[in-house]
Amino acid sequence: MEDGTVKKVIGAEAKDSSSKLRKGDKIALSCVKQNLNVDEKFQLDNFDLIIWFLVTV
Repeated sequence: MEDGTVKKVIGAEAKDSSSKLRKGDKIALSCVKQNLNVDEKFQLDNFDLIIWFLVTV
């Protein structure tokens, strides 16, 4: 922008979470209460666990 500020766009995960919260999804509410961001949730140390989860789902 002209004044030097940077415009940020909300990610797909945040849009999905807010949509679920508006609908009253209890799982989405519990995820918000955990207060974890994506970097904390998906650490490189847990890569094998993430892959296992994706393969089994």
